[in-house]
Amino acid sequence: MGDDELDPVVRAVRADVAPMTEEDFAATRAKVLALATRPRTADRPAGQAAIGQAAVGQAAVGQAAGRSPRRWWGVAAGFGVLAAAGVLAQAVLGGPAPATAEAARAMTGAADAITTSDPVLGPGQYRYTVTRGRSAVLQDAGDTRFRWLDEEVLESWTPAVEGEEYLVRPRETDRRDWLVGTEEQARAAGVRLEPTPQAEVRGRCDRTCREEPGTWQAPNEKFLTGLPREPEQLLRRLLDDSRGRGSSESQEVLVYAADLLRSGRVPADLRAALFRALALLPGLEVADRSANLDGRKGVALAVTDGEARQEVIVDPATGEFIGERRVLTEPDDSLPAGTVVWSSSVETAVVDGLGARP
Repeated sequence: MGDDELDPVVRAVRADVAPMTEEDFAATRAKVLALATRPRTADRPAGQAAIGQAAVGQAAVGQAAGRSPRRWWGVAAGFGVLAAAGVLAQAVLGGPAPATAEAARAMTGAADAITTSDPVLGPGQYRYTVTRGRSAVLQDAGDTRFRWLDEEVLESWTPAVEGEEYLVRPRETDRRDWLVGTEEQARAAGVRLEPTPQAEVRGRCDRTCREEPGTWQAPNEKFLTGLPREPEQLLRRLLDDSRGRGSSESQEVLVYAADLLRSGRVPADLRAALFRALALLPGLEVADRSANLDGRKGVALAVTDGEARQEVIVDPATGEFIGERRVLTEPDDSLPAGTVVWSSSVETAVVDGLGARP
């Protein structure tokens, strides 16, 4: 990225500083260049997977930072919220370039489109979030290999006041998108395809719960309030918290950002700051200008490692986070390059009661 491309990006990322002094511009530009060329440090141990709160960030019911090769979420006291769909071989982006000018413009444009306020919940109202995830399943039956995308749906009702009753309903659906083999062949081979029943979770976030630090995968109010709104600081926090998780550094940052956005709890000012931080992410590029996820179209912004491309999809006109995808860039066993092996889509609304849908 040359000066003619870098300088407008710096000014766009720091659009919150108006007018922007030459000192502000020079300091920010230096930070952008430092982030883009910083050497990779040794990965620190990932440590034990945290047992976090529910997807609404309020109940200790699942694994918050684990990985599962099969499921979008695992089952642990109801269900678990996972940081990503799986781990591919670690790859280093040797000397990563800054985000492309097109990707930076898309991110800052999405940030600009976000309104400065969020819907206010009245008495008895809840924030409703529905997340649909599809993850690749591998099953061998004798000498025959089957692969398909399973669909799971997670609905959550978050109260206006943390501490009031919440509700989470996870379920598997009958939808299967076949990648290798067919439904008829799998059933004939004895492969079990029936959905596994999953219990709903109700509860209240007590004082101990509210005092938990929270995570990117299971944010509570304390965690959200504590995140910096200044783009460079927020990117630094993402880099520090995601380092050593198995994929390339920039790709893990994108995964962590998507984990947070998927919760449906991120306030408008933090969403805008997060998009401005991603505009500085080394290796970020526009992968698809008209990405279609469950019938909703947006721009897919991605970081590619040696085997797969991690994407977040946003509507640049509204600043809305639509979802994410993981796409193979290299053949993987029986799957060709270009196969979507994991995706999720997110929708939010305000509803008038616990369990109500829009």
